[in-house]
Amino acid sequence: MKSIRIQMVISLFLATSLVFFGLYFFASNRLKTLPDLVLNQYQEIADARANELENEIVGMLNQIEMIALSNVVTTMNLSEIQPFLISVSKQQRFRNLTISDINGYAWATYDEYIDISNQQQYKEIIENGNDWAISYPFYSPFIDDNIPIITVSHAIKNNGQTVGLVNGVVSTGFIDKVVQSITFKDSGFAWIVDERGQVVSHPREDVTIDDSIDRITLLSNTNFLTQDHGNFLFLNDLDVRMLGVFATINHTSGWKIVLTINEEQAFADIYSVLNYINISLLVCLLIMFLFALFYAKHMSTPIFRLKQVFEEATKGNFNVKANESINNEIGDAGRSFNKMLTQLKQLTYIDPITGLNNYFSFLSELPRLHQSVIKENMTCYVVIVSIDDFKKINTIYGYEAGNETLRLFTSLINEQLKENEMIARYFGDEMILSMFALNDHDVQHRIQNIINTTQEPMRISNLEIHLDVRCGVAIYDTTSSIDDIIRQATLAKHKAKNSEDTIVFYDQLIDQEIQDLQALEAALEKALINQEFSLVYQPIVYSNTKKIKGYEALLRWNHPKYKNIGIDQIIKLAESNGMIVKIGQWAINQACKDLIMMRKDNLELTMSVNISPIQLRNSAFLTNLKAILDQTGCEPKDIQFEITEHTAMLDIESKRLMLDKIKELGVDFSMDDFGTGYSSLIYISQLPINSIKIDKSFVQKILDDEYSKTLVLAIITLANSLNLDVVAEGVETQEQFDLLVNMGCHYIQGYYISTPKQVHELLR
Repeated sequence: MKSIRIQMVISLFLATSLVFFGLYFFASNRLKTLPDLVLNQYQEIADARANELENEIVGMLNQIEMIALSNVVTTMNLSEIQPFLISVSKQQRFRNLTISDINGYAWATYDEYIDISNQQQYKEIIENGNDWAISYPFYSPFIDDNIPIITVSHAIKNNGQTVGLVNGVVSTGFIDKVVQSITFKDSGFAWIVDERGQVVSHPREDVTIDDSIDRITLLSNTNFLTQDHGNFLFLNDLDVRMLGVFATINHTSGWKIVLTINEEQAFADIYSVLNYINISLLVCLLIMFLFALFYAKHMSTPIFRLKQVFEEATKGNFNVKANESINNEIGDAGRSFNKMLTQLKQLTYIDPITGLNNYFSFLSELPRLHQSVIKENMTCYVVIVSIDDFKKINTIYGYEAGNETLRLFTSLINEQLKENEMIARYFGDEMILSMFALNDHDVQHRIQNIINTTQEPMRISNLEIHLDVRCGVAIYDTTSSIDDIIRQATLAKHKAKNSEDTIVFYDQLIDQEIQDLQALEAALEKALINQEFSLVYQPIVYSNTKKIKGYEALLRWNHPKYKNIGIDQIIKLAESNGMIVKIGQWAINQACKDLIMMRKDNLELTMSVNISPIQLRNSAFLTNLKAILDQTGCEPKDIQFEITEHTAMLDIESKRLMLDKIKELGVDFSMDDFGTGYSSLIYISQLPINSIKIDKSFVQKILDDEYSKTLVLAIITLANSLNLDVVAEGVETQEQFDLLVNMGCHYIQGYYISTPKQVHELLR
């Protein structure tokens, strides 16, 4: 069939049919998901009602906790406790209150002594060591009105030891009211079941707490009881299919509130909409099919002519020109094609900065170069050469100096390459090489010579620049794609940058390390949700009195598998994947909350919190900070952010603007790890810094290393001249403390003063 017009008509006919029938079934399948919207609405109702009940329960639990923590109760002196509990029970919603010792011997406010050692709350608090417990509904053997009750209990502690428990007894009536108030459509109602499958509350009077879920729903599979929320279908006692949507009530042992409605009634409106949309799609399909037939005929001639132009271009003839006069998309395509040809004529395969081949040239040339050495029984290697921290050169010396450094760097590499070997600009400060050698040892020796040469000091515009170079190597294997080989070399390069090795060859272990890192990142992403982070606080004291000036908040990750990984490594990972923004916001919020509690005994306390450069680059940081200060009631003047010297000096202009805005709120700044970076007096004076912290690496060598001692004294003298406070961190001995005091250091921090402690330890 040679006619392009006939081919176009048939092709469009078939294509239109396939596309639109595909779209029809795809749309139909997607529309079938509309019932999920209904389920989501019911789920939102269930979640809201679960939260309502949770708030009720938490309120009662807080009341019991306040009673258990009261000075009267913690004495466990029954003669003093009895009138207190009677008085309290008259003011609360509880039917009665009970106090028990650790043996289960209890007194109730209806003036009876009872034994509760077999009750649920006694086992959870006294035997299992929990702080609180909420029981299943039960009929009390000590009360005759045959109304189900639950007990809200809390441990009584004296000096951290559990000495008894307090029970608050409340009927399930408040739960029944919530359940009975929930109705929707004609048949919708709600009920509550515990994690064992026993009914807690039900609107039907004939259903009691003695009934189980499998009796009232005829369900044989109750796996949903182990889930937080979701839905299930069941037959009721009239063989009607019912939909159940459930949500877990927190602060219980796993109770679920279940919204129940006739399945047909629940989705009736949705099914009607689905039928209407399906009919509309079929009509649209027919119209588009007819239009496709007409359009195929209309488009065949100009497409045929455009095809001829394409064929000429594929033969290397860049002088052809498509017709641009057609007043539709074909004309637009012709103009775009002509523009592309012009760009192809002008395009070179040379990197404009280094004069090297660019990455695309490397990809096209590598297979040809590989073929040229196959007969010589040599192996082709792909090598990625990376300069560590090259951004620092651009930041400090300027981009022109950085470009000149790249040109000299690549010329040194090029001098050591052989014929048919190639160097190309990869990305930024990275070059990609193709090298040929007999074996790994041979190529490693050659790469090491390249590294040794490029790490010699370079003279750039009267500047002496030192480079730190790392390399990743992968073998060119024709059974793998070029993309895979370059990926392998990239992974090897990343490992070299994160280890002491300057040259790393790719192997399968690197993939395993990547998987381990991904698992660590996945765990880190869940850490905030799982409430695995905590803060500990190390005091900062006045050097002359040892009186506590404030605390530094230090992050800890309480993860069962990763808790032994250094927190600095965790923070570095969080910075690399952006998680540090949320973690940092949580840390500031928690530190402010804890400071409010600490300041009850000392109104002059301040709080230091470390912040990351990633946080400072976040546009919402300032807004979130204001919100935290407003919500916690913390004063900005009582907060100090610590930024490292290295962080402060990179991109100083943009950071200064953000720091100034934060400073306007009243928040102070301290430069951490001072002495380890490359700051200057000019930069320090440009930043709103109130104090500097001498890095502990110098403080801990101050007695034995004359250089460290001289540097510390110089820093203190410098700070005094700039009216900056000085904090020495990492102080571990009396001798270090005394010497720093004699030098004029204002504040001291370290294990000599105190190890970091949790807030509850500081509040004792």
